[in-house]
Amino acid sequence: MADDSPILSSTATHETVVQAARARDDGNHAVIGTDAAGRILYWNERAADLYGWNVDEVLGRNVLDVTPTRRSGDAAAEIMEEMRSGSEWTGEFIVRHRDGSPMLAQVKNTVVRQGEAVVGFVGISRPSNGKPPKRAD
Repeated sequence: MADDSPILSSTATHETVVQAARARDDGNHAVIGTDAAGRILYWNERAADLYGWNVDEVLGRNVLDVTPTRRSGDAAAEIMEEMRSGSEWTGEFIVRHRDGSPMLAQVKNTVVRQGEAVVGFVGISRPSNGKPPKRAD
């Protein structure tokens, strides 16, 4: 399927996505910033708590390889494709912890733009039950 919106990749794009993610990071929710291809550029401490991956383990990886379960991966890819055309998405979604365990999360995905071009996304998530996951240290 052809995508009419230009996707840019540059240092300026990276900074735009990181700034957008930081602006939405209130310290209470998992915040993940990606470029339009899904490459993780920003991962806060709450994301580390929720998903079980430290920032240095996920930066540069594709978010579709890290957060959805095998069963929710196709739906996640479809959501990302729609977002590339400028749509935003909010709802409950089954995500996975690093240990492979699935969990239901409340997710809000927003689009990051440079001019008219979609250059990335910021996803904000929290467990649907409102309780932070226990972190094994």
